[in-house]
Amino acid sequence: MQEKQGEKKTLREIILGGTLLPFSVRMRIAIRKGDLFQLPLNKDGEIIKDGSEPYWSSWYRVTSTASLIEMKSAVIKPGGEFTMPLGLKESILVRKAGSANLMAFLIGCPSASQQAEKLNLRIPPTPIEATKKPGELI
Repeated sequence: MQEKQGEKKTLREIILGGTLLPFSVRMRIAIRKGDLFQLPLNKDGEIIKDGSEPYWSSWYRVTSTASLIEMKSAVIKPGGEFTMPLGLKESILVRKAGSANLMAFLIGCPSASQQAEKLNLRIPPTPIEATKKPGELI
């Protein structure tokens, strides 16, 4: 698998050969620590990606860019002068983003499935897992 002795390759490079899938797009925009986003939230405090009417919207600043991106409210601080909107808990002051669809939403790019649809590529459906009952042969 390795061309040169001691060369390290990621699993993605080994499987895909360093190429992107046909519907993949290289992201030119990177999310960095300190970036500011205005996030629309629903009543449960989840980020709205589908364009529906938000219950509340606020500004969040990126504080960590590890495997999950962590964003903290840039407007409301715990115990500060601003109070929480009615019906929302203090847990909405910190948002975490890790899914590819949410990351694409944050930087204003279409998700992989939308990009594939735009290019008229068919994404195979997720296989249905067989449910095995006790004493039954598959």
